[in-house]
Amino acid sequence: MLCALHPPGAEPPPARYLALIDPVLERTRDSGADPKLLARALVVSARARRESGDPARALRDLTSAERVARALGAADVEGAALTGLAEILLDQHELDAARDHATRGLEAARRAGDRSAEAWALVTLGAVEAHALDPRAEPLFERAAALFRARGDADGLRRAELGRADVLLDAGEHARAAEHAMSSGAGELVLARARHDAGAGDPGYAEQRGSLALGLGALWAAEQGRLGEAHAALSAALDGPGLDARTRRFFEAVSLWLDSRVLSATPAPSAEHDPVIAALATAARGDVASARVALAHLGPRSWWARAAARLLVPVTAPAWPVDALVVALEGSWFRAPRGEPVSLARRRPLAKLLARLAEEREARPGAPLSWSELLAAAWPGERVLPEAGAHRVRVAVSTLRKLGLAEVLETRGSGYVLDERCTLVRAPS
Repeated sequence: MLCALHPPGAEPPPARYLALIDPVLERTRDSGADPKLLARALVVSARARRESGDPARALRDLTSAERVARALGAADVEGAALTGLAEILLDQHELDAARDHATRGLEAARRAGDRSAEAWALVTLGAVEAHALDPRAEPLFERAAALFRARGDADGLRRAELGRADVLLDAGEHARAAEHAMSSGAGELVLARARHDAGAGDPGYAEQRGSLALGLGALWAAEQGRLGEAHAALSAALDGPGLDARTRRFFEAVSLWLDSRVLSATPAPSAEHDPVIAALATAARGDVASARVALAHLGPRSWWARAAARLLVPVTAPAWPVDALVVALEGSWFRAPRGEPVSLARRRPLAKLLARLAEEREARPGAPLSWSELLAAAWPGERVLPEAGAHRVRVAVSTLRKLGLAEVLETRGSGYVLDERCTLVRAPS
């Protein structure tokens, strides 16, 4: 029953599925139970493991399932296992191995006469070729769409059409990409990406929902030089659900690049097979020129390469006085006099507290804010005992001083103030 609820192509089973299937698999492994059914259960459990972030165990389960199915001549289970293996290898950008397994999965599905499994294998093979920037990707998605359409499989058709739209967007064919995206139910987001690609002003990501839209909006903000806002949006996207493995790694690479810009952080070298992500890592380590060359080579065939390349175009920064205190409007970053930018994008209470101090400095230079006023600004709506509230604000002020504001964030009486003798500049977030 559990296997029937989650056939190939359906939504991956939730992680809690493992709590049901693992004890069953353990008890029946050497019990003489139908080995084909056990192999099928391993395929489904592997999908749950992949979804829950355990690809190594998923690979082991699928390898076992494929071996058993091949020995039994169960082409349907063999095809499902091979296609599942291809998906995980694709997550890891092992394109040659993923292509081999997807091709073998397609052959097994055809031997079994399973048109649904054949269509899903075509989708997986299309995704492999799309990652490889190979023109064979579009006809593979087209063939999958035709099979899904003939079977009345709306979910499969949406997935195939979205894959085709992504391939067309990579090629810069915006109108055709939009046409197929509308069939997938993701038309508005693809249209926004097309507007982004054409450089036609604000793409409109903020109007969309979901982690992908949040992350894409972060790219747009970073292009405009709003690095603190970009970092906050990327953090929210990476904390949310719904990102495929490749997109997640891309956003993580952009986040590291932002760290290198805002926090002067240099990431450790890592082996990365995806050339776009590798180029961003190169830029984060300081070799922007080499990264631009690599992305320019990929650009005609990859929307992601073009988006990454735009991130590396220098944004003309305002000529703020070197001895000025610069504070973002929402406090998401600051630059102390004669200092370097410091991000508070992941430290929202500190950002709110600093923004409130800057607002007071603009409105009433030299007037201190009490701990209760700063508590209300940094932790709105929270009720705490006076002693605990005052202590919380003291710790926050101490942290800001350690981050670089020791010379300008003063204690006066029982309150706190930004030194009015220092020039204050409010910058975009």
